Amino acid sequence: MKNKILYISILIFLLLLNIFQFVWEHMAYRLFTDAVPDEQTALKIGGAVLAAVYYIEPDLKVDYDPKRKIWAVYYTAPEDSLGGSATVVIRKRDGKILYTHLL
Repeated sequence: MKNKILYISILIFLLLLNIFQFVWEHMAYRLFTDAVPDEQTALKIGGAVLAAVYYIEPDLKVDYDPKRKIWAVYYTAPEDSLGGSATVVIRKRDGKILYTHLL
């Protein structure tokens, strides 16, 4: 009898654990649906990354790709300077920096 109760208790615990994991995964996805909802937010994040990594701040441009749901923040150096361009790609859903590049 004690073994049956133990087995049933373990079975119920595992079932509840699986239910909790399923609900947590779906709720976590909903929490991060739009971490970068607009151009201004993407510009702030991209500007902070470019300033911290490449020491670039002025004249940033932002593009959004609705198919891939990513923001791209660009910097292009003026023609009379010895600079190139820099890019930061940010995922809209959770704000993860997917790519940075300096030319």
